[in-house]
Amino acid sequence: MCALYNRIVRQHCVLAIALVFITNLNAQPPQAAATVTDTPKVMQVPFVKPTEGVIGLVPMTPFQKLQFEVNRALVLDLPDSAIAAVVKDSTHARAEAYLMLAKYYFLNGQHMQVARDFTEKAFYASGKQQAAALTEVQRKNALKGWKLTNRMMGFILAKQEKFDSACYYFSQGTDSINGTVLSGLPDDLYYVAVASSGDYKAVHSFITARIVAGDTADYLRRSLAAIFRRDISKQGRSFRLYYDSLAALAAKNEVAWESPYVAALRRDMLDLPGPAFVLYDSSGRGLSAGDLKGKVVVMDFWASWCIPCLASFRPLQSVIDKYRNDSNVVFLLINTHEKKADIVSWIGQYQIKRGYHFSIWYDKDHKVSDAYNAFPLPAKIILDKNGVMRFRTIGFPGAEPFVKELITMIELSRKPE
Repeated sequence: MCALYNRIVRQHCVLAIALVFITNLNAQPPQAAATVTDTPKVMQVPFVKPTEGVIGLVPMTPFQKLQFEVNRALVLDLPDSAIAAVVKDSTHARAEAYLMLAKYYFLNGQHMQVARDFTEKAFYASGKQQAAALTEVQRKNALKGWKLTNRMMGFILAKQEKFDSACYYFSQGTDSINGTVLSGLPDDLYYVAVASSGDYKAVHSFITARIVAGDTADYLRRSLAAIFRRDISKQGRSFRLYYDSLAALAAKNEVAWESPYVAALRRDMLDLPGPAFVLYDSSGRGLSAGDLKGKVVVMDFWASWCIPCLASFRPLQSVIDKYRNDSNVVFLLINTHEKKADIVSWIGQYQIKRGYHFSIWYDKDHKVSDAYNAFPLPAKIILDKNGVMRFRTIGFPGAEPFVKELITMIELSRKPE
């Protein structure tokens, strides 16, 4: 009976996490456009409050249902199914639905024209939405869709190195893509585009401030190099010397102060003994906690039915790549709450198709997940070199904040004192 109850709760958690993920993308629930008094039809979705464990009911609007279906299909690399869902339910297809398709093909890299075509459709959908808007909420949602569409077009044109045109669309677009359907796009293209355009001075101070603050991202260096080439006042000077002078200031700042963001994470650090564990790879080879002594360990608990888990793989891969040559940091992607036999073949094909190259470990009978209280999914645990649990996080906040938070936690776990 307990096993059946646990299975039901886990199934409810699947819908709960997926709904939270979609709700973060669309903070304001859409209203029907026919009349001011219309109430959208809703479907009742089982929901488990992670902090209370109480099963309740949360409404999902037709648009949220469509957005969920499109997102799930794209995360599973089924673009034809996503397109079919939009075509089938075009009545509820707002700009965001088309932008999800545009983003998918943009990240694919080989179909930039297809991405542009879907962005054009998003412009059309946004226009229809604005024309039909009768309430303040509807107008805000329509404006949000229009601004996101401009941002998407800016990304596409910047990728094609049409920087002046890209800057126009960026100027019409939203200031931030975090927590939206465009979350996860390489926002560095904005700075590269502006730095390479006639309006490069608009981002010069921002870029230099980021470098002096210790940000070593490659796009900042590339953007600064583009500015340097255009700025007549710096002709005759070596870019390398100029960049190194900013890096030297960053080194002094690192000693002198700690940012409020880092200080806040440091305050949240845990000091709990990490339970012993044994994980297995697809061949049955075991890995124990004792094998990882002396290393910072990032444990990522995921399942194939967890949409935010799969959405977090791309930014997680970028963090893994950053530490690829650092033998003192280990990443364990741990499949849990499902049978190994059901997932081994699928995840191998999924990784090849997506270009991921991380190792997968399996949590038999979700014993490790239970020991670390790693649920709901996705859940991340970070252990320091002594096996002490320093951080525990739940959920996926979006690509950029995810990467920033994870890297900071890893660095803090290196030197927890």
